[in-house]
Amino acid sequence: MKKTSFFLLLLLALTVLFAANAAAESYVSGSIGLASVSDADIRGSEDSGEIEFDSGFAATGAYGQTLGQAGRLELELGYRNNDIDKVILDGVGTVSDTDGDVATISLMANAFYGLNNDSRFTPFIGGGIGIANIEAELETGNEEDDTVFAYQLAAGASMAVTENLDIDLQYRYFATEDPEFDGLEAEYDSHNLMFGLTLYF
Repeated sequence: MKKTSFFLLLLLALTVLFAANAAAESYVSGSIGLASVSDADIRGSEDSGEIEFDSGFAATGAYGQTLGQAGRLELELGYRNNDIDKVILDGVGTVSDTDGDVATISLMANAFYGLNNDSRFTPFIGGGIGIANIEAELETGNEEDDTVFAYQLAAGASMAVTENLDIDLQYRYFATEDPEFDGLEAEYDSHNLMFGLTLYF
């Protein structure tokens, strides 16, 4: 119930801000890149240990509006997927090279600030909050998922290709509240290197 309420409040806040900023320039954006999930500690009533991941894939899409000369506000849908490399249990060691993956779908409200200058290149910083559904699937066919609070921080630079089109390269740190899978609590955070396109209209 609390997660649903947070989600509805997030959408309401964005709707109000977009409506108040109706005269601003709108845009859509998309990004793809590399997602590297940090080794995750796992904790449960019976087992504890660590999960290691392979590098994976990240993609985002967003709709937003400009705020003044340098700001942007957007609603973003994201997807990340990483294969599980190995599971290490305390007191046991490496269980096996485990086939499986962890997939994350996120809905984020983001704000960005561009450091405008006289060139076509604009450095920017930003961040966002939202929710993420994290699903873990093992080779045994077991699937568990949890929806948790998420946040991210971003830094990068964009280049104006045309009057209405920008390309950008950015780093994002994306993390969530610890998800729980059938009584087993884990950590989730990732480092993402993304290439993106932004179309203004």
